[in-house]
Amino acid sequence: MDLNTILIWMVAASSGMLVLRMTFGGSTRAVGWLCKSAGLLVLVLVLWWLTPDQAGLISGPIWGVLILGPILVSRSMTMAMVHRNWKRAALMARLLCILHPMDGLQNQPQVVRVLALIDEGRADEAADELAELRKLDTPLAWTAIVLEAKARGEWAELLSWLEQRDDTVRLLAHPPVVACAVRALGEIGRLDDMVEMFRVHGDTELLRKDVLGHGLMQAHVGAFLGRRTIVDAMLNGPLGVLPDCSAEFLLGTVEQAAGRPEIAAKHLEASRVNAHPSLLLELERRLQQPLSPLADDALTDENRVWIDGLAESTGHEQRFASLSTGTRKPTPATWSLCALLGAIFVVEMQGGAENLENLMRLGALRVPVELDDGEWWRRIAAGFLHFGMVHLVMNLAALVLLGRWLERSIGTPRMLACYLASTLTSIGLFPLFATATLEQPQIVVGASGGVMGLLGALLGVIIIGRTQGRSRVVSAQFNALILLVAMQVVFDLSTPNVSSLAHTLGLVTGLLFGLASGTAIARSAKAEA
Repeated sequence: MDLNTILIWMVAASSGMLVLRMTFGGSTRAVGWLCKSAGLLVLVLVLWWLTPDQAGLISGPIWGVLILGPILVSRSMTMAMVHRNWKRAALMARLLCILHPMDGLQNQPQVVRVLALIDEGRADEAADELAELRKLDTPLAWTAIVLEAKARGEWAELLSWLEQRDDTVRLLAHPPVVACAVRALGEIGRLDDMVEMFRVHGDTELLRKDVLGHGLMQAHVGAFLGRRTIVDAMLNGPLGVLPDCSAEFLLGTVEQAAGRPEIAAKHLEASRVNAHPSLLLELERRLQQPLSPLADDALTDENRVWIDGLAESTGHEQRFASLSTGTRKPTPATWSLCALLGAIFVVEMQGGAENLENLMRLGALRVPVELDDGEWWRRIAAGFLHFGMVHLVMNLAALVLLGRWLERSIGTPRMLACYLASTLTSIGLFPLFATATLEQPQIVVGASGGVMGLLGALLGVIIIGRTQGRSRVVSAQFNALILLVAMQVVFDLSTPNVSSLAHTLGLVTGLLFGLASGTAIARSAKAEA
């Protein structure tokens, strides 16, 4: 497998998709990303024309620094902030400024400092820096302002600040602002206005791209309305990254609003464990001023119908939106398979991971098949060997990504069965279909068939989901998987030493497995209903 070719594809595909997203995605703060991705796309195309053998090796590291680096650092910073690890968040913010000093992110370290002080209950110490941020009047400054109001519990003051602004609509296009506005309306009991705010400003195409922020808004709407199914769906999905103390606080809130104070008290008490200072303040306020159960006339008929539809769609997405399954469910099979493939590769390296004689000794399959008596095991062993480090790393990366999604979606036994069946099918049936078209003998190794089976299974589950009900999330994930399959097919057909036939066999096996699993999930849902 040629590293240069892989890097060309990686740089061109990711940069092209970023250009399309920044151009047509409705973002107003992505000028820096647009310039970098467009420049990289032009660079890799020019290099491919001038020096095709070096294009990926030159553009790949540049892409890693300009595109992949800032994305990974930004994600790490967000997770650090979610888990209140402010030292790490501050470090990531400074690094992000170096890698991407555009789109207003140069003020990110200051914002992180302010949020850390507020979160630690030291809002007075943050006043001076917050005053400086207010003067900037940027989205990052708005984030600090609304989160300060949240930490102080000044919900009415927050809404007053928004209403007095001349550009309220512009502010409500910023995820943290609309999220705090939605919660503020819920906290002060204006539940119908809360639903209307979420419908109009929070549930937009642009804000749905902020998966964590949008999921938190949905969870708060469900919590203040006493809809446990909505909160559970969010915690088992996009909010799976939340700390346990924050999840327990949400569950306590929804149980209070549902009129179940005893259960609420247990969840709220559990939220004290490892709670950060700002959450402890919220907890005390929740205990001192418990939420009242939802009144019959709290919502208009239109908003009540809409909430019923939201509850139905979130349940549907929890069952079939496999790409947003959160992180609360463990994935032992995925990591065990990664460990097994890594251990086998260490054995390979003793005699050379690209040495054909060594691979044949360890169990590679030669096509046309000429097996001696008792060598049936080669049809199994070949699926766990790899031709070099690049081959292994590519398969491990795909296995970690796709395997965890599928394992959380259909469970560990089914995911493991799907992977093994797809691997065995791709290796076992490959000789039957390939023998007639091969011009010379070929050595077959690799877990790619199993990995493609995982992709096919994810697609199969989502196909069943699309037949069971309408959901924007399921539809978007279906489109993303179709695009991924199409890109993989083009890559297979245009890349030497990649077996498109073995990949197709694995994909089809996984697709059938996914269709069966999705059907079982749908039947289980109907039985519960």
